[in-house]
Amino acid sequence: MFCSECGTKNKKDSKFCENCGAKLIEEKVDKKDSIKASNKKLIIIGVVIVVILGFYIYGTNITKPEKIVESYIKALKSNDYNKLYNIIIDDSVKDKTFISKKVFNDTMEESNTLNKYKNIESYKVGNAIITNNGLTATVTVSYILKDNVEAKKETFTLTKIGRKELLFFDTWQQANKSLAYVENYTIKVPKDSKVEYAGVKVANKYLKKKTSTYDEYELPAVFKIKTNVKVTTKDKVEYEKDIYPTTYSKTQTISMQGVEVPSKIKKEIKATYKNILSTFLTKTSENTNFGDVNYEYFSKNLKTSYNTYKNGINAEYKKLSNFSVEKMSSDKMTYKEDGTIEVTTQVDFKYDLTYPKLNQTMIDKTSSRYIRMEFVKDGNKYILSKIDGLPLY
Repeated sequence: MFCSECGTKNKKDSKFCENCGAKLIEEKVDKKDSIKASNKKLIIIGVVIVVILGFYIYGTNITKPEKIVESYIKALKSNDYNKLYNIIIDDSVKDKTFISKKVFNDTMEESNTLNKYKNIESYKVGNAIITNNGLTATVTVSYILKDNVEAKKETFTLTKIGRKELLFFDTWQQANKSLAYVENYTIKVPKDSKVEYAGVKVANKYLKKKTSTYDEYELPAVFKIKTNVKVTTKDKVEYEKDIYPTTYSKTQTISMQGVEVPSKIKKEIKATYKNILSTFLTKTSENTNFGDVNYEYFSKNLKTSYNTYKNGINAEYKKLSNFSVEKMSSDKMTYKEDGTIEVTTQVDFKYDLTYPKLNQTMIDKTSSRYIRMEFVKDGNKYILSKIDGLPLY
């Protein structure tokens, strides 16, 4: 018993304080208050147990594989792109530039990937089958489409990832094969071009490799759905193509094949190609070495075509000389895959054909034929890089 005056501890049966002599008053405990306090503790404990149990049931329910798949089906059925995105994308990809929520929403609006899911009338999600030491779950969904009585089935595979949901529960990641993403995807475009992938400008930091004809960009991750790519070449030619990224082929060439040559460029090439062809014929017929030809409209890549034709018309048994380009018509200009411009044109030639061993010369021999020339941009002009189809007899 403690003294209420000085606080000294006294013997249980003492009536006066051993220290200060004050009368000690025995404290009486109200049994009713004790019972109330005890009941209050039990209620608090019960509430805590209920909250913990409810939290466990709730957390288990919303994070189990079946629930993830069901949420996914509901999102597919209603075209809820935001929810789909949150289900598909996890934190394993650090750079989401090309798989951002905006890119996903914009791309899905243009895609027909989800059309079949819009027509689901009813569905049933089966129980998950856990395999691979608890790391993989397989869930089968049966569903019926509108105006169709036959049930269809689709199996979804989920994998357990490192992070926890609500701090304690396993996280299952699932993605339909048609909506998943491809990592480290390479696109090739004509050299020195500017690129937009799914409406996002591709920065130079993604440039992986430069070749004589192509720039290769490696994108950290892209969706496996129809995606639009826009290219602006160094000649300011704009074109776009739709691609379908897959894990089977992680490289896509966004070529210029089939892109129409702008009229301005056609006019520029037509203004010079007759003189270019005449110079080519003159220098080869004179048996001039390619290295000694100083002509601004000849590309260094023209060397193979030049030497092949020079040797062909300066053979021991024949020689072609005194060329004249009479007429060029019926032009067709198209882009090749790498951005080279291919010109197909009908040319009327006049030249001398000599057979030295026979001591015979045919003066002003004529020939009309289709030839093919290839032009590449060099600075502010187009230069010849290849030619074939020229007369040999």
